[in-house]
Amino acid sequence: LYVEANRLGAHEAARQYAETAAEAAPYLPWAAKATLEHRCRAGHWDDAIRLLDQQKIAHVLERHEAERLKAVLLTAKAEDQLEAEPAAARDSALKALKLAKDLVPAAIIAAKAYMREDNLRKASSTLEQVWKLDPHPEIARAYVRARSGDSAVDRLKKAEKLEALKPNNYESLLVVSEAALDAQDFKKARTKAEAAARIASRERVYLLLADIEEAETGDQGRIRHWMGQALKAPRDAAWVADGHVSERWMPISPVTGRLDAFEWKTPFDQLAGPIEEGSVSEGEKALASLPPVARTEAPAQPEPQFETTKPKIVQPEARVIDAEPQAKAIEPEAPPAKATKPEKPAVIASREEAPAAQEPAVVEPFFGRPPDDPGVKDPALAAPEAKTRLKLF
Repeated sequence: LYVEANRLGAHEAARQYAETAAEAAPYLPWAAKATLEHRCRAGHWDDAIRLLDQQKIAHVLERHEAERLKAVLLTAKAEDQLEAEPAAARDSALKALKLAKDLVPAAIIAAKAYMREDNLRKASSTLEQVWKLDPHPEIARAYVRARSGDSAVDRLKKAEKLEALKPNNYESLLVVSEAALDAQDFKKARTKAEAAARIASRERVYLLLADIEEAETGDQGRIRHWMGQALKAPRDAAWVADGHVSERWMPISPVTGRLDAFEWKTPFDQLAGPIEEGSVSEGEKALASLPPVARTEAPAQPEPQFETTKPKIVQPEARVIDAEPQAKAIEPEAPPAKATKPEKPAVIASREEAPAAQEPAVVEPFFGRPPDDPGVKDPALAAPEAKTRLKLF
């Protein structure tokens, strides 16, 4: 029934058939596997852990495999609990680390939970233990930046401590080089990055060398050289599951739904060929073909040139005096021209310049007297009466 339901696309019916079979007979491999995948996809981590314990008791899975899968389930549970319940997430992550000591996501979640409790000492100790077993860039990033108030020099000291725990390692050299670049220690950053390039010729180390070149010398030729090497170099390791490359770890594969499918490795299409014994690595070739630093010298100023010319000797001309000087004819001077009086231009009077018309006389009220005592009308100021033809008196 389970196979027929899957063939017809009835996934919900197939899930119910598998869960019924797993509850009745947990020793059936197909039923336990199908039920476990369905519960993981739904995020029912507690139910999946309980089913896994039943399979372990029924000897369906080997002990090592069962512990590894349980650690993955506990890590997924801790990831969901980190935001709301940091203490519960810490406990789940620590249980996962006891079952799988090299499980990087569990160590990072446990360290983050400790940091939320302001317990940096235990967070650093947890990361250091996993770093010794499996150096991982995410562990280095969480370890170096555990305290937000640290300076660039403090982060460099932490990176050097990680290098001391795992010397001559590609990731150890890169984390020190990145921290030294942030601290403006270009000599140490270049030395560690070149050592990492000799160990493994990958994209990340060449991009880091390009950043160092830009910050230290600014030589565009050398920067282009490192960028060209990064284009040709294989990619760094990433989380890969069933051919799917992811930026973050996930408990199940998004392609097949398989539990614990993600691995930290180089993608298949980016694998480099075998290195023959005695051959020069790509990192050595890249370092050997690095162009020298272009020096920009100031143009030399031309020296002032002084003209060395002989002084010119001027000979005085011989003056010849005539014995009988000829009298020059005196020409009569022309009478001076009579000065003509300049004519005045005709000025046309404009309307504005025309004389203003006489304003009419203003007659004062009350005959020039105060209004309260008008007095007798002054005949001199009175206007003459108009004469009429008819006059009775």
